Amino acid sequence: MKVCLDVQYHADHAVAAAVLFAGWTDAVPARVVTVRVDDVLPYESGAFYKRELPCLLAVLSQISEPLECVVVDSFVFLDAAQKLGLGARLYDALGQKIPVLGVAKTAFYQALALEVFRGDSKQPLFVSAIVFRLC
Repeated sequence: MKVCLDVQYHADHAVAAAVLFAGWTDAVPARVVTVRVDDVLPYESGAFYKRELPCLLAVLSQISEPLECVVVDSFVFLDAAQKLGLGARLYDALGQKIPVLGVAKTAFYQALALEVFRGDSKQPLFVSAIVFRLC
């Protein structure tokens, strides 16, 4: 099973969502899971993962299906020196056992990512990934 994750923030909580699907071309999800997360940390410039990662882990804790990969709205690495982005931190939190794909709608000036265009869109998605790490 594959899963896409995202988080929506409110004044006093967040809602983390997971959309599970078997195949990349599936028209409907196999299952959708949402979790309310209280005590969300405030946004900290340069440390987005501190706010987002606990929310992602909260929703993932509600999933019992074996996962082939996780897709997040973020970058895996933030620069060529492999400064950890949310995707790499999630990969580490999952025991470096599940590949993580980062898909972002906005370029990050130093992040390494492939530009992927959807259909006739003029705006690319920025896609990065981690499958395994040697260090």
